[in-house]
Amino acid sequence: MEVYPARIRFHEPETNQFTPTSDSTPLPHKLAMTIVDVAQDDDEEDEEEDMTPEGGKETRIAFTRHLVLGPWHGIPSFRETEVDLDHPPPGSHLESWYTCAMVCAGYLATRKAGRGKCLIVGLGGGAMASFMGRYWPGVSVEAVEIDPRVVKVAERWFGVKCEPSLLTPSDGELGDGADEPQHFKVDPSARPARVRVTNAEAFVAAAVRDVECRYDVILLDVYTRGEFPPALVNPEFFGSLKKLLKTKENEGWDGAIVVNAGVGLDRVRVEELIRSTMPATRILIDANASSRMDDDNENSVVMGLSATGTIEFSPKEWKRRALEVKESWPDAPLPPFELKNAIHGAKDEIMLAWAGNSMLDEVEASGDSAPKVTADDVQLLSKDDPAFSLFD
Repeated sequence: MEVYPARIRFHEPETNQFTPTSDSTPLPHKLAMTIVDVAQDDDEEDEEEDMTPEGGKETRIAFTRHLVLGPWHGIPSFRETEVDLDHPPPGSHLESWYTCAMVCAGYLATRKAGRGKCLIVGLGGGAMASFMGRYWPGVSVEAVEIDPRVVKVAERWFGVKCEPSLLTPSDGELGDGADEPQHFKVDPSARPARVRVTNAEAFVAAAVRDVECRYDVILLDVYTRGEFPPALVNPEFFGSLKKLLKTKENEGWDGAIVVNAGVGLDRVRVEELIRSTMPATRILIDANASSRMDDDNENSVVMGLSATGTIEFSPKEWKRRALEVKESWPDAPLPPFELKNAIHGAKDEIMLAWAGNSMLDEVEASGDSAPKVTADDVQLLSKDDPAFSLFD
């Protein structure tokens, strides 16, 4: 019998009902939606630190919360968002390489001291919106999400502060359940993201006509269950996104489009679109991936620049920009990671690697004495459990 250490927090079954978005765009609700907390071996920890005094290996358990669209098939399932329940508050950490790469690229694309406007197309669980709102006070974040269910889930289960909020009193708040990690709650000081529940095509088309609606960086994160929505990954849509970027001609600053490009042929397709649309391209790849082009475990990130040579990827530049933010906003926390390596290769490829932020002092790096999630917070679901059968 297969056993999965997990607890289902929320589930909405697949449905074909239509629910209008805020601009009356019909939205077919087709995929099931599940919030699941899982416990698994934290294999990213330092193996030397995992050794016991007797020479054995101590297993460290990581507790994470996943947003899954479609069937859930256990811990290895494709997930839209993953957050670390051991590191409160929401937005403190990013759990995947590609989200680190996207916010890094977006951060380096903003102007001095991280000031500017960021548009996120595809909110998901809101990890990037929360992260940018927490660590970069000078960045104003807007997000476009077609599915109001996703926005409510991001607020209720992942602690994203959305403006306007879609939650009602009956929906509850993050961490209010008797069996939930009580320390993982919304940070009262977190800045909200302005979220528009609408069709991205309609939003972008209207924004192009509004000369006041221009962005320093656009993060396109719509790669869902291994595929792109056809309406959002094509020359016409990318051309419209380009028109929303600030340039030296209209704002005195060059903007950038940053795309979660997926893997394999999907990445090739996005790369071709960016190269045909933007003056300059950067391909961001996980430096620790065993196979770069055909790696199926970690998404790549493709970045299009509205001018050539305007963004420097280097640990030195990352640290310089972080110090700029700290000087402008002394109370802003430092990000938990920093750019460790940026290896520039052929065809505009840059292999990136992350490390813990060396500027954090020991007290801040230790996370203080925040309560941890324990094994008691997770139950075992077996393959023949009635709860598990919901997701077949």
